[in-house]
Amino acid sequence: MCRLAVGLRFLVSAGIPIRADDLGRDAVTREAVGRLLEEKRANELRAAALRKVAEAEAIAADEAFRASLPRGRAWYDMPAGESVASVMLEEAKAEQPRRMPSYGEWFFDGKGESTGGTFGPGSEWQ
Repeated sequence: MCRLAVGLRFLVSAGIPIRADDLGRDAVTREAVGRLLEEKRANELRAAALRKVAEAEAIAADEAFRASLPRGRAWYDMPAGESVASVMLEEAKAEQPRRMPSYGEWFFDGKGESTGGTFGPGSEWQ
């Protein structure tokens, strides 16, 4: 047999016999071609099924992600003439405590005794 092209080498390695056609060129039988086309179709169906599963998983993950996002205020809930940023700043300001405890309240209880507390990372007053 003469030197085979890369595609024909693949066919030979896959167990498909190479025969000479009427003109003496390397060729495969019709049965072998039919088998290759069936295998190709089966691989395409398998890949389509995998894509469908992957897409369903991606959609579910996206829906879970979107459900975890904070809703925020709708555009129609904004007061007329107010910018979104100013409304958001006012809401954030309203959520903060109105008064900070004094140093005496941080370190002493109401009877003047030390609470033993510290100020800094990990403390209750950070």
